Amino acid sequence: MHDSVRKYVDEEDVEGLKYVMVDALDVDPTFEKYREDFNVIASHGLFEPHKELSGFNSSSSWDMAYWKKLKKDILSNFSEKRMKHMIEVAKVIYADEIKREQEKVKLEPKKAQPDPATAQKTAEGIKMGAGKPQKSKAEQDRELEEDRRKLAAENAATSQKEAQKKTTQKEGEYRPPRVPKQSSKGLPILPIIIAAAVILLIIVMILK
Repeated sequence: MHDSVRKYVDEEDVEGLKYVMVDALDVDPTFEKYREDFNVIASHGLFEPHKELSGFNSSSSWDMAYWKKLKKDILSNFSEKRMKHMIEVAKVIYADEIKREQEKVKLEPKKAQPDPATAQKTAEGIKMGAGKPQKSKAEQDRELEEDRRKLAAENAATSQKEAQKKTTQKEGEYRPPRVPKQSSKGLPILPIIIAAAVILLIIVMILK
């Protein structure tokens, strides 16, 4: 259903419906696109009671001049009977256009429908993972080599971290203070040397 027709129906705007429907058959002589609109208008009782204006001609005199007269009349009296008559007249005066449209539809390629059995197998294959495209050997080799490179890089990074950790631990180890060397008797060597030097100096001074 067309939005404009829906709007006029909701508002019960008969004048608006007249101007939509008066050109509907020029747009679509088959009236297929406006069939639902027509039925909704009729179901809502928005057609006017029929009035005899210029009368209906027989099919032998249905031409463009008669068509224009009908379009003028329906604006004066928007009746369901007149609208139905116009639908029949349009089939005659727009016969060539309708035929071309029908031939165009026939020539349009129809979408091929998949075989039910094939469609089921395809669906099952996709469900089981078989529908995924298989990778070539070259692609598989490239992916394998890439995985190896990533693993080697991760191992190198891990080894470097471990080495840095060990170095940090060694640098942080406690180092006891250095003590002077002692003689075999357990006495410090340096004080003994100093004392011997002092004694030797005293002896030299006495001898002088």
